[in-house]
Amino acid sequence: MKEEFKTTLEILANDRSGLLADVTQQLFNMHISIHTLNSRETKDGCAVISVSITINGRDHLQSIIDRLSRIDGILSVRRP
Repeated sequence: MKEEFKTTLEILANDRSGLLADVTQQLFNMHISIHTLNSRETKDGCAVISVSITINGRDHLQSIIDRLSRIDGILSVRRP
């Protein structure tokens, strides 16, 4: 059994309608538990989404980052 732990990801994206829905749908599809999710718009029209999730290891984290990075409009996904 892999050890689970919480981590936070910061997602920077071009703000658009449906962006948050796409992010949460992708996490849902991967069976990721979301603990907190916060989204804000920046002055230059970008969105910063901070999401706290449960993962089970570095490989799992990397696959989540890779999947989220493929969503339309996402500029970066990183651990703050």
